Amino acid sequence: MRVKLKHRRLAEELARSPISLNRWAQRMGLRSGHLSELVNGKRLYPRPATRQKILAALDLGFEDLFELEMPRPKRRPAGRSASSKRPEAGSGSRSGAKRPSPAEAHRREESRAIRGGDSVLSILAQEIRYAFRQIRRRPAFAAAAILSLAIGIGANTALFSLVNALLWKPFEYAEPSKLLYLRNSSPRGLSNLSYPDYADLRDMNQVLSDVAVFDWEPFGLSGGDEAIRIGGGMTTASLFPMLGVKPLMGRWFTEEEDRPGAAPVVILGEELWRTYFGAAPDILGREVYVNSQPHQVIGVMPMSLDVPQGAKLWVPLALDRDRSSRGAHWLLSLGRLRPGTSREEAQTALEQIGQRLAEQHPDTNEGRSFYLEPMRERLVGPIRLISMALLGVSAFVLLIVCANVANLLLARGIAREREVAIRQAMGAGRWTVLRQLLTESVLLALIGGALGLVTGYWGVRALLTLPPVEIPPWMHVQLDWNMAAFALAASLLASVVFGLAPALQASHRQLTLSMREGGRSQSSSHTRKRLRSSLAVAQAALAAVLLIGAGLMAQSLQGFSQVEPGFEEERALTSGMDLLGETGRSRAVRLAAFERYQARLQALPGVEAVGATNYLPLRNRSSRVSFQLQGQTAEDVRANPSTLYVVANPDYFKAMGIPMLQGSTLPEYDAQAPSVVVSQEFARQMFPGENPLGKRLRLVIDPDGIWSQVVGVVGDIRHAAIEDPPIPMIYVHYQSSPFRRMYWVLRTNGDPLQAAPALRAAIAEIDPNQPLHEVITLSEVVDQSFWQWRFFGFLFWLFAAVALVLASIGLYGVMAYSVNERRQEMGIRLALGASREQVVGFVLKQGFGLVMIGLATGLAAGLGVGRLLSRTLYEVRAFEPIVFISAAAVLAMVAALAILQPARRASRVDPAAALKSE
Repeated sequence: MRVKLKHRRLAEELARSPISLNRWAQRMGLRSGHLSELVNGKRLYPRPATRQKILAALDLGFEDLFELEMPRPKRRPAGRSASSKRPEAGSGSRSGAKRPSPAEAHRREESRAIRGGDSVLSILAQEIRYAFRQIRRRPAFAAAAILSLAIGIGANTALFSLVNALLWKPFEYAEPSKLLYLRNSSPRGLSNLSYPDYADLRDMNQVLSDVAVFDWEPFGLSGGDEAIRIGGGMTTASLFPMLGVKPLMGRWFTEEEDRPGAAPVVILGEELWRTYFGAAPDILGREVYVNSQPHQVIGVMPMSLDVPQGAKLWVPLALDRDRSSRGAHWLLSLGRLRPGTSREEAQTALEQIGQRLAEQHPDTNEGRSFYLEPMRERLVGPIRLISMALLGVSAFVLLIVCANVANLLLARGIAREREVAIRQAMGAGRWTVLRQLLTESVLLALIGGALGLVTGYWGVRALLTLPPVEIPPWMHVQLDWNMAAFALAASLLASVVFGLAPALQASHRQLTLSMREGGRSQSSSHTRKRLRSSLAVAQAALAAVLLIGAGLMAQSLQGFSQVEPGFEEERALTSGMDLLGETGRSRAVRLAAFERYQARLQALPGVEAVGATNYLPLRNRSSRVSFQLQGQTAEDVRANPSTLYVVANPDYFKAMGIPMLQGSTLPEYDAQAPSVVVSQEFARQMFPGENPLGKRLRLVIDPDGIWSQVVGVVGDIRHAAIEDPPIPMIYVHYQSSPFRRMYWVLRTNGDPLQAAPALRAAIAEIDPNQPLHEVITLSEVVDQSFWQWRFFGFLFWLFAAVALVLASIGLYGVMAYSVNERRQEMGIRLALGASREQVVGFVLKQGFGLVMIGLATGLAAGLGVGRLLSRTLYEVRAFEPIVFISAAAVLAMVAALAILQPARRASRVDPAAALKSE
C-alpha cells in the first residue's frame, strides 16, 4: 500500500494563489524543480517528510491531497504450481529477502526523515498546526469543549485565588510564620491581655524577641477638607519593628513617644494619606487634629499593614504599668519567636511565667496563663474548614467538565475513525496517533485555561463585591503567578483526564473495520459505550454530592434565620456615634454632651424610645469582666463565669425590645450605691433557686471597689455571635462609665429607615462636625452577623447549579449518541410492533439506570461531605433526610428532562428508513 499524491488538486491549490511556484517551494522547504515535478505528476509518491511539509504549508487535510493506493494481487506465472519452492531467505537472492510491512516501511522513512534534518520540535510544530486545523474544521465541537473548560477552570481559579489569599498566601511581614497572637487563658476561656500582664511578660520572657500590645479605636480626624471618623490603632512602639514593615515615608514611634505625657504624634496609613490628604508629599511634620488634639505626622505606613484589623492610622498607647488595672483584659497582643525557638517551647515557657504571675498576683491572675495562637489561625478561625470544602467543590465541578469534554471527544472519535485508520494504514504507530490526539486535547485545554484565567480573574472581582464588610488588605487577591500557575496546572491536568481515555480508544480501533464505509462499522465498541456510560454515572454522582453540600448549607442558613436573638429586630434603627470631640474632657462635660444628644433624639417624631450602649449586639465587639458576689472568697471569684460587661442608659432595654423579667430597669445613678441589671443566664448560674433582686456584687475593674445592687433581670440575648449560646451579662448605668464610643438604638412606630434623615439632622443641629456611622436597621445587624455563611452558601449553590447543568448536558449527550447508534434497533422494534410509548420507556429505563447508579454513589459520598460540614455548620447533622431526599429528587427530575428528548427522538425513527440503512 502506497500513498499517492493528487497532483491535479495540488496544481489547483497553487494556481489560486498569487505567489509564484518558486516562493511556494521556499515556503515548503523544497527545491523548485522538486515541486514542479510534483505538480506535473512526475513524482506521485513523495516521501513522508515531503507530504507533511506540503500539508502544513497549504493548511489542508491528508485526504485533500493524498490517497491510499491498494496493491494489486500478483498473477502467478503459467505452469508454476503453488508448491514451487521459493528461494530461502539468506540464500543470496534478492528476491528471497523479507519485505517490510507498510507500517515498518513508514517508520523507516520517518526515521530517515528525522535523520535528514527534521527535528522533534519541527514534528511537534506540525502536529500543533494539524491540531489547530482540526479545531477550526469543527467549530461547534471546539466551542462546546472550550466553553466547558473555561467555566470549570475559571471557577477553580477564582476559588483557588480566594482560598490561597485566605489560607496560604504569606503576610507581607518579615517572617510571618514566627508571628503569634498572645491570649490570656483561664478555665473560663481565652481573653485579651491587661497592660500590667503585658509589661511583666515582656520583661520576663526569654523565648519571644518582641512583644507588642494594641487596640482598635475610633478617632476623629481633621486637617483635610472635612472632619471624619476613622478607625485606628493605639499601639506600643514595639509593634512596627516586630512586624518588619518599613514606612513609605518617615519613621516609627520611639520608646520615648510611647510614654504618658509625651508630645502627641501620629502615623498615617497609605490609604488615608492618599484619599484624605491627597498624597501630599509634605505630609511629614504637618499638624493634624486627632480627637480634637494636635498631633504631628511622623510617618506613612504601606497599605499592607493591617494591625489591628481595619486601622487607618496609629497613635502611641502611652500607658503606665502602675496606673493600669491588671484585671482589665482589653489589649490584643502579638509576639515574635526568637530564632531557633519552636512554638511548643515558647508555650511551655510562657505557662511558667503565667504560674509566677499567679503566685505574685493571686487576686487577678490565679488560674490564668498565656496561650500562643498562630497569626493566620487567629484571623481565619472557623472558616478554614468550609474554605477547604469549597475548594473540593470546585474540583468536583472541574471533574464534571472533564467528563463532559471526554464524552464529546468519544463521540467525535466515531467520526474520526476513518481518518485514524488511514493514518494507521500509512504506517503510523499507535503512539503516533495517540500523541496527535493528546496534542489536540492539550491545545483545547490550554485555550480553555487561558479563557478560564480571565474568567477566574473577573469572577474574583465579582465575588469580592458580595461581602457587606470591607475585605482586609492581607486578603489582597490579584492576577499573579500563583493564579496563572494554578490555571496552567488545572488545564494540563484536565487535558490528561479528559483526553487520555478517548485517545486510547481511538488509537486502538481495528483497522479493517474502521476502513469500511457505513453500516455498523461506524458504531462505537462496547468498551467505548461503557466508558461513556461510566462518565455519565460519575457526573451524576458528583452533581449529587454538590447538591447535598448546598442543601446542608441551606439547612444551616435556615437554622440561623430561626434563631431568636433575644431582642425585637423590627422597627429599630441603629447608628454608631463616637464622642471623640469630648476626649480628654472632664466626666461632667462628657455626660452633658451625651444628654444633649439624647434629649434631642427623644423629641423626634415617631420615636418611642432612645437607647444607648457602648457595645451593640452582634457587632463583634464586647468586653468581659470579673466580678465578686457578696460573701464570695477569692477562690469563689476565680470560679465565676466569664461575664459580658455592657454600659447602657435606662431606656436601652425598651429600645432594643429586651424583655424585663424581674425588677426594673436601671434607676437614676447613685455613685455611692450603684445599681446593675443582670441577664437571665447570669441569674441562673449565680443565684440558682434564689431571687437575684437585692443581691450585691462588685466589679474587679472598679478601682473603688464599690458594691452594686441587682435591681432587675432581663432576657438573654445573642451578643457575640448569632450561633453562640447566651452567656451571663451585667448591664451598668452609663453615668458610671461615660460614653466615648457608643451606639444609638431608636425604637420607632413605623419604618425605621424613614427616621434616618431625622436622626442625621438632629445630630448635625447640635454639632455639624459630629459624624455618624453604620446607620442601619436592627434587622440588618442580625442579617450581617452571619454574612460569611450566606456568602459560602451562595458559592455552594452556584457550584451545585453549574454542576447540575453540566451533568444534565453530559447525560443528554450520552443518551443522544446512544439513540443515534441504535437507530436500526429502534426501527426493528417499531417494525415488529412495539409502540412508540414502549420505545420511549425503553430509552428512559436505560438512562435512569445510569442516573440511579450515579445517585446511589453520590448519596454515599454525600455522607462523607455531611460529616465534614457538620463540624462547621450551625446545627446540621451529617445525615439530614430532607436534604438527601431533595437532592435525589432534583437530580432525578433534571435527568428526566435530559433523557426525554433523546427518548422522543428514538420513538420517531422511521422503521423503513432504518431497515434500508441496515
